[in-house]
Amino acid sequence: MIPTFISQIPRRCLGQIVNMTFAFALVATTLIGFMMLNYIIMAIVITCQLRKSYKIDNQERVAASWVVYHLILAVIMQVSRSQQPHT
Repeated sequence: MIPTFISQIPRRCLGQIVNMTFAFALVATTLIGFMMLNYIIMAIVITCQLRKSYKIDNQERVAASWVVYHLILAVIMQVSRSQQPHT
């Protein structure tokens, strides 16, 4: 209760909070695109290193494969979220 006494909530429509986020939509879209590109590049690099090297332990190979799996899964999930219609 103390924080509510210190900073009073202004008496205005809270719908403005939603409108304030639209100003950052371009920044967020650019940042997510950059992250997805980096995920894809990292997955390609790890896959190429796994194919070239033969002296890797089985545990390291499995761990690297899981990293590639999670990177690809992150990209797929982000793309599927961006394709959903907004309500």
